[in-house]
Amino acid sequence: MKVADLEKRSAFGTVYRHLAEAHEWEGKRGFFKRLATVNRALNFQIRTEKAQEDAARPTPLRGKLFEDGLVRLL
Repeated sequence: MKVADLEKRSAFGTVYRHLAEAHEWEGKRGFFKRLATVNRALNFQIRTEKAQEDAARPTPLRGKLFEDGLVRLL
């Protein structure tokens, strides 16, 4: 096995490969613009997941509303 045979997998690489295939990105032209696009996509995903996580976290107010039957806990 050679070092060239190894493949590093990361969220960035995965998103880049999918976007490259979808938008038919080739060559070096616009490379940094493409990197910025991938970064925006990853940051959006991270913010979305964080917001979903925060929404699921029980808070004192949410617990009180649940006890009063005003909200359902998922």
